[in-house]
Amino acid sequence: MAFFPFITFAVLDRLVGPMEGLIAGALISAALLLRDWVRPGKKPKILEVGTGVLFGGLALYTMAGGPTQSIIGVRLLVDAGLLLIVLHRPFTLQYAREHVAPDLWDSPDFIRTNYVITGAWALAFFVLVIADLALLYIPWLPPPVQHNRNHSRSRQSDQIHILVSGTPAAGRWDLNRQAAGMS
Repeated sequence: MAFFPFITFAVLDRLVGPMEGLIAGALISAALLLRDWVRPGKKPKILEVGTGVLFGGLALYTMAGGPTQSIIGVRLLVDAGLLLIVLHRPFTLQYAREHVAPDLWDSPDFIRTNYVITGAWALAFFVLVIADLALLYIPWLPPPVQHNRNHSRSRQSDQIHILVSGTPAAGRWDLNRQAAGMS
C-alpha cells in the first residue's frame, strides 16, 4: 500500500496530467497516514510520512502558482523525492519488524538484509531519476506524449501503450522525429 500513491500518480500523470496525479497522490498519502494513526498498534512509517510530505508539498506548490513543470519535470521531482526518502535509513525495517519477533530486530543479519533490500530499492529509484534527467536534457530522445484534455481514443490508446510497454506506439516516434526535422 505504501507505493499506491506513486502508482496512482504514474497512471494519472500519463492519462490526465501531472497536477491531477499530484493531488491524487497527496490524497491517497493522507488516507494511508490517517489509517495508520487511528489503527491500534500501528504508527505511520517513514515512507508514508515522506510520501505525504512529497505529494502534498508538490501539489500545494503547483496549485499556488509555482513554476509550471513539464510532465517529465514533475516525474523527476517525484522520483528524486522517493530516492531521498529511501536513502535516509532502511525504510524496510519498519515493515519487517511487523513480521518478525522483537528479539530478532537487533540481529546483524536482520539489519544487513534490510540495508540490502533498501539499497536495491534506492538503485531502482536512482535509475528512474537518471531516466527522467535523460528525457529532460538529451534532445534526441523521443519526446513524451503531450497531454490534452480532449483526448481522442487513438491518443488514449497511445498513452496506454506507452504506460504499459514504456515505448512509443508504432509510428509515433517517427512522426515526432519528422515534425522536429530529425528524420
